[in-house]
Amino acid sequence: MKGWTIGVLSDEQRKSLELAVKSYATDVDYVLPYLAQRGIGKDTALSRGLGYVSSPTIPEHRNVRGRLAIPYITQFGPVGITFRCIEDHKCREIPKHSKYMNPSGQLQLLYGVQSILSDALDIVVVEGQIDEITVSDLCGIPSVGVPGSGVWHPWWTHILSDFRRVFCLTDGDESGEKLGRKVQKEMGSKAVVVPFPAGEDSNSTYLKHGSDAIREMIK
Repeated sequence: MKGWTIGVLSDEQRKSLELAVKSYATDVDYVLPYLAQRGIGKDTALSRGLGYVSSPTIPEHRNVRGRLAIPYITQFGPVGITFRCIEDHKCREIPKHSKYMNPSGQLQLLYGVQSILSDALDIVVVEGQIDEITVSDLCGIPSVGVPGSGVWHPWWTHILSDFRRVFCLTDGDESGEKLGRKVQKEMGSKAVVVPFPAGEDSNSTYLKHGSDAIREMIK
């Protein structure tokens, strides 16, 4: 994977990614207890290619051992992987430690892009991969996840412009407010920003109140 670029992947890079995703998925049982706490079962985990890094298969992954592997899957196969810490601690309080890690040179990617190919008139934007899985797979609502409130690429605006409305379910914190403002600015009149109460997000709301509560927010 040396020389990773943010453009089109080479055949070698694509094959390495495919092998990594398959390898990490074979150890998905290690992360099922964590995923179960988020309402995500094994079938959903497997359909998303989620896995666990017990033995890194690519040199760029050597520092992500013990993390949840979240691949970005398109109709052409995987195009990237994000690695999430699943330890029971506050990541921000640990020096030189991040909750999420990406291989060096990997572009910040939109998660759940298969939803863009659906026949739905509207789509939902959320922050993070777990929230996207919650809204799309657990609630049955087409959605995409941005990797952070401050990340937005111009081509995302173009991709989402074909939808009638773009609902943005924002976390109930400062980061959520930032994302809402960003989506409102980029999508204009198509954007419908729907904030969660303080301290809540898509996944926590689903766990407490079920999928109907999420659907009710975007009527």
